[in-house]
Amino acid sequence: MAFYITGDTHLDENINTRIDYLYNNKLTKDDYFIITGDVGLMWNNTKRCEFWLNWFHEQPFTTLFVDGNHENFTNLESLSVKNWNGGKVHKLTNKVIHLIRGQVFTIDDKRFFTFGGGESLDKLQRSYHVTWWERELPSLKEYSEGLSNLKYYNNKVDYIITHSCSTKVFQMFEKEFNMHPEYTDINVYFDAIECTIDYKLWFFGHYHIDKTIDAKHIALFNNVIKI
Repeated sequence: MAFYITGDTHLDENINTRIDYLYNNKLTKDDYFIITGDVGLMWNNTKRCEFWLNWFHEQPFTTLFVDGNHENFTNLESLSVKNWNGGKVHKLTNKVIHLIRGQVFTIDDKRFFTFGGGESLDKLQRSYHVTWWERELPSLKEYSEGLSNLKYYNNKVDYIITHSCSTKVFQMFEKEFNMHPEYTDINVYFDAIECTIDYKLWFFGHYHIDKTIDAKHIALFNNVIKI
């Protein structure tokens, strides 16, 4: 069993490099492919979404993902909540699974803390509940549930999978890529996580870059990393 982690796929807009990797590495039914948000599999009811959902479902591996900021939350949250490997999920199919915010999952004796969501800097140019949803940012209940679930595991996990990152981490690469976002509660929340949680590696997407920030933080976009 192995875990393969990548960044935002946006369906076929940016997905081709990942598809090539999956084909070349011959993942099996015991493997997991994890996407760090902005997946788009339930973006709308077009043939494109249907094609990719079917494609992932038909692969031997299981696809897991956290939500990003560019998701259709109306469609995603219309699915019933299920329990899976210790945490809450939405199952698009039995092999394509959304990992809900603030959960801890135990897979092959490895613990994963998941927390999707982030801010769309272009939301003023988007259409409400057509291409932008306020649910892109978490609720107080989700923040609280995340802390509670981590406390249950003595604030120790192996891996953290998110869409956005902490303000502390962002400041390590913002100048290099000329980025200047406005921080929101989710970034500050991750600052608190940084200070209290014992973990090995933290993977995140959102910023459309591939970069090892430091020994514990990896930003992903087109790259796929095996753990």
